[in-house]
Parts: sequence; C-alpha cells; structure tokens
Amino acid sequence: MISVLFVCHGNICRSPISEFVMKDMVTKRGIKAKFYIASAATSTEEIWNGIGNPVYPPAKRELAKHGISCEGKRAVQITKADYGKYDYILGMEERNIRNILRIVGKDPEGKVKLLLDYSDNPRDIADPWYTGNFEITFNEKNNTYKENISVGDKAVELASGTFVMDGNKLTLTSDGGDVQNLVKQGKYLIAKDYLYEGEIPDGDTFDATCTFKNSNNVVYFITFKADGTYVQDDNGDVSEGTYTRDGDWIKRESSSGTSVGIDYLIYSGRITNSYYIKK
Repeated sequence: MISVLFVCHGNICRSPISEFVMKDMVTKRGIKAKFYIASAATSTEEIWNGIGNPVYPPAKRELAKHGISCEGKRAVQITKADYGKYDYILGMEERNIRNILRIVGKDPEGKVKLLLDYSDNPRDIADPWYTGNFEITFNEKNNTYKENISVGDKAVELASGTFVMDGNKLTLTSDGGDVQNLVKQGKYLIAKDYLYEGEIPDGDTFDATCTFKNSNNVVYFITFKADGTYVQDDNGDVSEGTYTRDGDWIKRESSSGTSVGIDYLIYSGRITNSYYIKK
C-alpha cells in the first residue's frame, strides 16, 4: 500500500482539498485499496482544545461542485511519528516544508516534497488567506454585501449579509450572524478587530514588537528591528527577513529574497493585514 500525507499550514483548505481529490481519483480508477491518503497541518491554529476545525466552507463547497464529499474531516497536526507512517509527505509551499522538517526532523528517505514537484511546473500553491485576494461588493440600494476570495481564476463566495454605515464606521452582519467592524481611512476599509497590539514608531526602520490574538487564543508575534530585519512567529511557524516602510505600508521580504504574503497597513500607529482597497 502507498501512503500519502498532504500538508499545509492549517489543514482546512489546501491539504484537505488535495486529500479528497486524490481519494476520489483512486476510487474512480479502481485502485483505492492500494492507497492510504490523509492530510494534516504544520500548526495548531485550527485546533482548539484538541478538536480541529472542519474543512473551510468555501473549500467544502468547491469539492461538492465536483461531487466530492469531505464530511467528517477535521484539522489535525502532523507528528514526528508520521514520518515513519507515510511514503510521501507533500507540502503546499516551501514554508510548509520547513515546518514539516521542524516537526519530523531530518528527511533521510527523501519523503518530504512539494506537491507540485510532481508536476510539469514545480512551484508553491499559495495560501488564499495570505494572498490578499479578498473582494467585497456593496449594494447601497438594499444595504447588502457579498464577500469573495479569489482562488486561481475563480471567485469563491465567503459571506453575504447586510451593512450599516455610521460616519466612517461600517458594520457588516453576515447571514449567519457574524459581525465585522470596519473603519474607513481614505480609500481603505480596515478591520478594526484585526489590529495588532503594539505601536509602530515614526521612521523608516524602528524597534517594535506587535502581537495579535485570534478567537482561538492563538497568538501571533512580529518583531521589527532598527536594522531593517524582522522575525515573525505565527503559532510556532517562524519566519524572518527584511522589511521596508513606505508611508503607511510595511512590505516584507523573506531571508530567501521572496515577498511575504500581504503587506501590513498602519492605522493609528498599529498594523493590520486585514483590509480592503477601494477600486
């Protein structure tokens, strides 16, 4: 039997999609009995009190469009023992590979690879949460909105609901009852609930540590140093590199020289990576 483990950061989007698409493929080809297929996370971000979150609803809906069910799947974290259990451990991006090796140790058997290393175009599969490809559309006639995220060349609906504008404050209430508070700053809509703690001083470079705690009490840290470098810790997922400041923007490059996810926007002396830009 061939055993395959797909791995991403949270195990609610990219890796479970890979898991269930491959399960569907081997089932349709009549070779299901020859494979053991699963998926896992490098972090515990989507695991709370030992219980993982289910597959992210838009990802679940996308699978369902193709007749694929992921019912019952919940996020789990990869363990050191998984190295001996699986023949292939396939990450979605280089950051996943680094964190897989941090957990399992060395890779003497060459099991740990990028998923797309087995394609004609080896590359990372970007995490949609960190690409900034979110779009929100307002209908002022009936005070409704729709929020989408772009995955590849497709727009997947995240939420819809109603909104109330009060001066520069905007309150969104989804059809499911979730409330999001936004504030207008020029052409930007900023999610006030996602501002990091810690003040950003004036200057092109500076010393500052900023933290953010999400609803699962997972804490994220980023430390900016006056020498133009930064260290970021997303629940044990550590990265570092250099940063540049351009007005109210902070852009980062990893130590390998590649850009890092979405830029930070400074609002009232605090940073956020949760905002919309008016087109």
